[in-house]
Amino acid sequence: MTITFYDIPSTTPECAWSPNTWKIRSISPENYRDSNHDTNPGISRFNFRYALNYRNIPYKTEWIEYPDIKEHCIKHGIKPTGKTRFTNGPEVIERDYYSLPAIYDPKTNTYLADSLRIVEYLEHAYPPSPSSPSLFPNNTHALQVAFTTAYNVTTRDDGVADFIVPAVYTKLNVASQPYFRRTREERFGKRLEDVFPKPGSEEDKAGWSKFKEVTGILDGWYAKTDIFGEDSEGKTVAERRTPFLMGDTLSWGDLVIAGYTIWLRIIWGEDSDKWQDMMTWHGGRWKTLMANLKKYETVL
Repeated sequence: MTITFYDIPSTTPECAWSPNTWKIRSISPENYRDSNHDTNPGISRFNFRYALNYRNIPYKTEWIEYPDIKEHCIKHGIKPTGKTRFTNGPEVIERDYYSLPAIYDPKTNTYLADSLRIVEYLEHAYPPSPSSPSLFPNNTHALQVAFTTAYNVTTRDDGVADFIVPAVYTKLNVASQPYFRRTREERFGKRLEDVFPKPGSEEDKAGWSKFKEVTGILDGWYAKTDIFGEDSEGKTVAERRTPFLMGDTLSWGDLVIAGYTIWLRIIWGEDSDKWQDMMTWHGGRWKTLMANLKKYETVL
């Protein structure tokens, strides 16, 4: 039996564009969302696609436009993934939040949303094997969940939103653009066209510097598993930079970060100055990560 994977389409060659579905909703299972900070609830779809491909679990994609997500979830009994709060002056409006990725598994007649919850479900419904490796290797499930939370907190205000969210709008199908514009303009408090910092401005430089600084924190985490030795003078040096958080072993945490990173690549484009700049950061750490995950990028 084949799992149905619900994703949001776009006009990009990959069609799949959202980070959330590439990993499967890695950006932790938040139970509460503040619209003032939720710049892109799509990141985890990248994580999930990576997860399905890595685990060799058969699936097919069904595309759902933004305005249809809530209706689709309610129709199939898919529970909200959290709450969204909108502020309008002194008034606070709170409502259920429905998001993708989501799946339908005919094997167990199960509908489920939120990438981390889906990955946890797959670990039980499709036990890991040599041909379908676990994303929580060596009994690290609890640590992977903790890492996801730490990642969310660290990158919550990483400065990249101003550089990426307005560009997402141009990649969406016409059917999804009005919804995306309305919800993001509520978040930013201004037109999408006015969100981008002017190239070369102090705001532009500061935002990009902040993003690099936050990404440097993630690099520090990865560096903990690099292989070190001593040079001829007895100084400690890195002999080999390992590609993953667990050294040479891929795990869920890597998909959390890769889902976010591939989102940037698809929206900016591989030839863009920003993508090319980012790929040189931290000794090419992110270039190496993405190269190692390239074989899991297939969209089915």
